[in-house]
Amino acid sequence: MPYGIDQWEKDMAEMEIRRWLSQIGQWAPEVEFDRRLPPDEPIPMGELSPAAIDRVLYEAVNGRIGCHADGLTYVVPIFYAYDGHYIYGHTGEGMKVAMMRANPNVCFEVDHVTTLTDWESVIAWGRFEELAGTAAEEATQYLINRLKPLMDDQTITPSLEHTADAGKRKVVVYRIALDRRTGRYEKRQG
Repeated sequence: MPYGIDQWEKDMAEMEIRRWLSQIGQWAPEVEFDRRLPPDEPIPMGELSPAAIDRVLYEAVNGRIGCHADGLTYVVPIFYAYDGHYIYGHTGEGMKVAMMRANPNVCFEVDHVTTLTDWESVIAWGRFEELAGTAAEEATQYLINRLKPLMDDQTITPSLEHTADAGKRKVVVYRIALDRRTGRYEKRQG
């Protein structure tokens, strides 16, 4: 039988359980899970500093917004730009915008994964703010400048209006004013 996703998930869950047992001092020496890190060595995990949180937010361009309204929670990926205070994004009218208008308190998550034991993750909470006029134009230009190096010939440059399906739909330009942030990491030398 070929090695499939079911076996991989089982192996990953077993590895996490064994790692946790090692952390709390309940290591079973007869059980081997990672030859690169002996069981008596601490797992290098911890909290990211505020500067490291900023670095992760600046370097990434893809994150996830968590919205909650009317008893429904919705997590959706976005392309974004970060300026040190705000997460800027643009999207068409839809479920995400409707939910953020109904409840502007959102959660934002971004991560940088090199391997399963070398990663950084940031979670931030903030408030959705829809932008209009000059503020929307400036935010759109900021997004274009940040994302343009990642665009190829087939990528459409963001604009304040675009065509979707058979008709036009308004693009909503927004920012998330971050008021709380946290970050974690795991770094293993291999």
